[in-house]
Amino acid sequence: MARQPESQDELQQALKQQQKHSETLDRILWIFLPILALLLSTIFANWNILSTIGTAFVLTIAFIAVGIKKKSLAATLAITLLYCLVDNYLSYGFQFNITGLKRQLLSMVLFIAIVGLVRPMAERAMMKK
Repeated sequence: MARQPESQDELQQALKQQQKHSETLDRILWIFLPILALLLSTIFANWNILSTIGTAFVLTIAFIAVGIKKKSLAATLAITLLYCLVDNYLSYGFQFNITGLKRQLLSMVLFIAIVGLVRPMAERAMMKK
């Protein structure tokens, strides 16, 4: 009987430690992810300023949703697909440029997926440290 409270105390201590590591990682990501989104948007955008601004905005929101708020990766990728379709249609004079769409969509999806999949790994690595 005396062992159970110790076990619960150990679990509560481990949970507090995990929350502390998660908050530390969140603080780091709040700085890193918007800077990364801004830098990547200059590469992924469709050669006009509005596309660059929109891509930076969408990437920042997607990175925060997936990397910090831990929202659904599939829903975030679906919203990114919709944005890329609209951006491509407006950037190329109300027609689709498949080459531009593939370049923008695949690169944005790749980086959003990387951020979404690396977050749990980073938390586990911080717990082992």
